[in-house]
Amino acid sequence: MTLFAAATSDTPLAEYGEPTAKTAAARKNRNCYKRGSQIISVGYGVPGIRKSTFGNLDEIYPTANFGGIGPILLRYEYALSDKWGLGLVTRFATSKVEYPVSGTLYDDDKNPIAGDSTYQHTQTFQSIGVMARGNIHFGTSFSWDHYVGLGLGYGNSTYKVDFGGNFGGVAFDVSSPLPIAWEATIGTRYYISKTVGAYIEVGFSQSLLNAGLTYTF
Repeated sequence: MTLFAAATSDTPLAEYGEPTAKTAAARKNRNCYKRGSQIISVGYGVPGIRKSTFGNLDEIYPTANFGGIGPILLRYEYALSDKWGLGLVTRFATSKVEYPVSGTLYDDDKNPIAGDSTYQHTQTFQSIGVMARGNIHFGTSFSWDHYVGLGLGYGNSTYKVDFGGNFGGVAFDVSSPLPIAWEATIGTRYYISKTVGAYIEVGFSQSLLNAGLTYTF
């Protein structure tokens, strides 16, 4: 009897829980990622680049002093639609190691003379990248935003060595032969409010994993 009454009533089916185009659009508009949104993200990559750049130098020279930071990432994205986004990625990392080495003593003209001396060897690695990046978003909701991203652009890494007077004062630097950077990752954002949230990504970038904070306006 109840089913028959509902079927013959003039009341719209939407009031009984049936979806309509209007209610579907309303649910879509509640998604955290939608056309016209702008997102700024700041993140940090792990594992860090500080020691990994120089292999096992800490085992060869136990007194080696390591320093550095990054990779640090700054991203901007504009939602072209409810699924597609386009933006810009910048990333920076630097690493440095210093360690003492005993070697031949040289005169002011860089000629070897009798005796030994202790020199401070320094190695420095620096990397910077600026890329255009596109994201495809899927499974978005009020709090979650899942996506796949691909970036391509300029990237350059410089490796510098200074033997501090050893080997006749040799110092040199090497840069990337092709200044190209790219990345391919999958990630998700979780919003604790309408504008502020956190993100995490895994994949091929300057680090296997990066995470940080995100702001949408």
